[in-house]
Amino acid sequence: MDFKNFCNEQLQSDNKYERIHIDNTEEDIKNQAKQSFEKYANLSNEQLMQELINVTNQKKSDGTLDGKKIQDMYSAISSILPAENKKNLDDIFDRLK
Repeated sequence: MDFKNFCNEQLQSDNKYERIHIDNTEEDIKNQAKQSFEKYANLSNEQLMQELINVTNQKKSDGTLDGKKIQDMYSAISSILPAENKKNLDDIFDRLK
């Protein structure tokens, strides 16, 4: 199963996740990823952090992100991250709260 079908069909089970529907083609997704990479490729760590904080604040303001969603993201990421990287993740999420 490809990622698009996974998102469209599997995430709805048990109401654990919000339904995600992806209409983009694989080529669209590749182009979006390439554009994002090009946009952020030359930024320093501090510039990237500031951009993350800006986007987070914008999403908090428009109501599309709240503390629970931030905590859910943290839990999902931290569960698959090696222990040696967890401190960096903790530092990032502390700044986003």
